[in-house]
Amino acid sequence: GFPSGTWISSKESDDFGSRAFISVSFVFEIPNENLRWRILTVMPTEKVAMDSVTTGSTLFVVLIAAGLLGALMCTALFLAYYRRRFNYAVMVSDWRFTSAFIIGCVALNGSTFFLLGESTDVMCMLRVWSFHYLIIATLSPLLVKVWRIYQLVGSSASRFRRHTISHTKLALFMLPFHFVQLAILTIFSFIDPPKAKEWIDSSSNFHHVTCAQNNRAFRITELIFEGSLVLIGCILAYKSRKLDPRFGETKQILFSIYNICFIGVLTVLVSNLTDLEEAQTFVLQAIAIFWATVISSCAFVLSRLIEIKRSNAFRSNTSTTNLQQNEISGDLSFRINPPQQSVVSEKL
Repeated sequence: GFPSGTWISSKESDDFGSRAFISVSFVFEIPNENLRWRILTVMPTEKVAMDSVTTGSTLFVVLIAAGLLGALMCTALFLAYYRRRFNYAVMVSDWRFTSAFIIGCVALNGSTFFLLGESTDVMCMLRVWSFHYLIIATLSPLLVKVWRIYQLVGSSASRFRRHTISHTKLALFMLPFHFVQLAILTIFSFIDPPKAKEWIDSSSNFHHVTCAQNNRAFRITELIFEGSLVLIGCILAYKSRKLDPRFGETKQILFSIYNICFIGVLTVLVSNLTDLEEAQTFVLQAIAIFWATVISSCAFVLSRLIEIKRSNAFRSNTSTTNLQQNEISGDLSFRINPPQQSVVSEKL
């Protein structure tokens, strides 16, 4: 059971997370003395701290800060935007689907908290489901919004006939995205579920516990599905970039989708081309979520707030100018046509 010169890994018990050991054996003998011993060396392994983000580590604070700050900032932007939904500048911007996008950004930042703690089967499943499903829940309002803008005023067919797409009909168009994502997550949850797996690196005496799957089919499938949606959004936003701003937030959508695309590509490249530990990958994911959601939400909300402020300033200046003109015209009228004084004749 102990081949000579080969490192063997073993665990204290079959319980998940129990202590692990590595051992090596070799034969020591003295031929003339009739001495033959088998020497067995056993060493405890060291559990890698960078496989998870737990309390007491610096990365724990970074993840908490990124998730909490991102959720709070997106919530503040949503409240500032929603409270002004009856303002003309917000009403013409299709505020319902913009609000749904910002709410999705809040929830996506909340998924960062599932990255905290030790890796277990339940946590591995929650991390996969929360992250990938909330990506679709966040992107779908943005995609149908830019699609309606393109269909109404951007496509060649809209130039020859009147076309109407109601809010209810547009909301129904989001459902296929959710159904496809749910189908992908459900299928892979049965055929290749993400689980916490243990493995021991005999060369470095390290004991690893990470979330993993048997193959990369799930990652490839999600990359194709989510990447295709972002690419379609980029194409539609680019084709709609020169449309009149009165028909929708074309520039804001263009900036938001391109920002999400850039952050997504950069994150995939860094995580696959560099040798990052599990905890470092979690931090990269949290920062990417924070940047993509907060910056994209700011593109919608801040532009409308600035427009509202300018509109109010213009109205204030206009009313002040009209008031001054009325005062001047009234003063000139008084000087040109002074009031007639009545003369009362008295009889003596």
